[in-house]
Amino acid sequence: MKKRALNVFLCASLLLSLLVPVGAVRAYAAEGVSYTDAAQLCRDQSVPVSSGKVFGGWYGDAGLTEPYKGADEISGSAWAKFVPDAILSIKYQLTAGTNRSSEKTSLRLITSVDNLKYRKVGFDVDINGSKKELSSDTVYKTLTGYVKEGTETYTPQEAFDPEASYFMGYSIKNIPASAFSTPIEVTPFWVTMDGTRVTGITRTIYIFNSLSDDEYDGDGSQYGKLLSLGSSVKVERSDVSRTYSDGASLSYKAVRNEYESAQLLIKGTGSNEFELVPSDLTSGSQVFLASNFDVYVEKYIPLSDTVYNYGSGQMPDALLPMKAAKAAGENITASDKNSALWVTVFVPADTPAGTYSGDFTLKLGSDLIKIPVSLEVAGYTLTDDVNARTLFSWRYDRVATGELDGSLDMMDRYYEFFKDYRVSLQSMPMGSLTGEEFANHADRYYDEVTSYTILTETGNIGENFWNFDPETKVKEVVMALAARSYPGRNLLDKAVFYFFDEPDLSNSGVRQMLTDGLTRLNGILNDTADAIAADTSGKYSSFKSISGWRSCVTGIPNIIPIVDSQLDWLMDNQSTASTLLNAMNALCPLFPAFKNESRITSIKNLCSTYGLELWWYGNSTPGAPGPNYHIGDTNLLNARTLSWIQELYGIKGNLYWDAAAYTTENGSTYNEYLDIYSTPYRKTENGVNWPSGDGLLAY
Repeated sequence: MKKRALNVFLCASLLLSLLVPVGAVRAYAAEGVSYTDAAQLCRDQSVPVSSGKVFGGWYGDAGLTEPYKGADEISGSAWAKFVPDAILSIKYQLTAGTNRSSEKTSLRLITSVDNLKYRKVGFDVDINGSKKELSSDTVYKTLTGYVKEGTETYTPQEAFDPEASYFMGYSIKNIPASAFSTPIEVTPFWVTMDGTRVTGITRTIYIFNSLSDDEYDGDGSQYGKLLSLGSSVKVERSDVSRTYSDGASLSYKAVRNEYESAQLLIKGTGSNEFELVPSDLTSGSQVFLASNFDVYVEKYIPLSDTVYNYGSGQMPDALLPMKAAKAAGENITASDKNSALWVTVFVPADTPAGTYSGDFTLKLGSDLIKIPVSLEVAGYTLTDDVNARTLFSWRYDRVATGELDGSLDMMDRYYEFFKDYRVSLQSMPMGSLTGEEFANHADRYYDEVTSYTILTETGNIGENFWNFDPETKVKEVVMALAARSYPGRNLLDKAVFYFFDEPDLSNSGVRQMLTDGLTRLNGILNDTADAIAADTSGKYSSFKSISGWRSCVTGIPNIIPIVDSQLDWLMDNQSTASTLLNAMNALCPLFPAFKNESRITSIKNLCSTYGLELWWYGNSTPGAPGPNYHIGDTNLLNARTLSWIQELYGIKGNLYWDAAAYTTENGSTYNEYLDIYSTPYRKTENGVNWPSGDGLLAY
């Protein structure tokens, strides 16, 4: 690489944000780490890792004197060079004098290298999805800053790390004022002499957050008053009875690998744009990146509930990403009305414990307001395990109607979205229904979901039999799952059946039909287990080494949601229904059935007597103050308590109707497109709306 002197013109305040002295220069006694498979790693572009360090190339000796220039040069062992990760990090500068009135500015990105033994160094830049590599083979020994007090020269050791030797800089010029709040995602990288591309940590840069303190309106804004809230309450748009002030802050307490949220309310004085721009937080020398925050504008949904203890008005529910809200003009205040921001933080699992602080920028009208932010990270890491089992129903056709897109890609996006929130949708996104494809998907999602239904996609959910041959299809899917299972990873553990929905158990004909269907299914599962036991090919040998493997096949839960009136009948007529109960292996009453300790004890006794796995079932009931997922409930803790109640009473799983039913359910208008932003009611019965948001957990 080539080296030059780098002269930079900047103001003192920006210089301080760029250069942080890190102590005296120390000698670097390099020693590589030996790898026997280095040649293959180099060919595969597989980057070796070491805690707190980044890879600097493959070398032919432990003293790291001569780098290899490609995988073909490597024979036998090679030595991996590692350097402190602070060297491959990012600092930046703006044009001197940049302020909120500036028509444009330029952004200089700066990183460093420890020596000249790299092919190139640069940045991957992403601005609103437009991606570009900015790179160079030229580096600089010093940086000269011209400030009011005189000329000062800074070294890479002062700016980045004692082991850094050269700067590399690249400028993005003429950034317009309209983009000062646009996130600029920057990832530093270098290419080692052997051709391995190594990246550092991505940093999100906002021009607004680099302005000097005197650019902010410290006495509040003429365009509105502010209020900080936690994530457990909704505030109707016209409800401005709380105490607002000129300033507000956001405060979080979280463990690692956890999401937490807070709200910022704006009581407007007129029609003005607003936008919240995150920035990095710090705790001593530790940096918590702005990219870990997501900012949403809360969209208000019109309600006209007359039951379920809900009222009418504009209730916040849909969370629009800040960028989307700006594009749609949804970030506009109104006089004496609330506008709300929902700000979610994710704490990565490797975040050091501590209290991080900093300031976000709220742009309100033409004012800029600092929003202090604090984040207390506890020294505990939340596991990726999902302990509350869920099975939220959805149908491809209803999603396709609402999205105007019935592609498998759209279904996959929905499945991934809910999975990220630790919710398992009823059926996996598949184009066909062969046993092998089902097993492929189950294997893919096994570590991330808690449940998946077998064959529901073509099953007739209702009080009828299947519209396929269950003897063939059930056996095919179950055996495909068994073939991929082994001790510690049993794909059948998360399989369930959901073929029958809200049967009228007091009707003897329906009861007999259900008994016959369950008996037939139980017979199919026993036959399947017999076929696996008789197989001598070795295909199922790993599965058969699982203790109690046969019950894994014959005991797949058959979830049958039962409404309150039918549960009452079942519990009062156990002798009449004994044949049915003996054919069942799971019981799934509605949420309201668990209304008191006496009732819960009776339900659990019924499960104990007949060996039933206990689930529960949510739909349009209960209303507040009972736990629910409805839009009209202002207490968001109600939704959270469902999983805790499930754990408290040993309820195995939560079957919920429905996650994304974007269609009507009213007689002649059944299954037609529903504008859920203006009419969040899928069904009206006897002149009364079912609760707002019933079947609508996403937009």
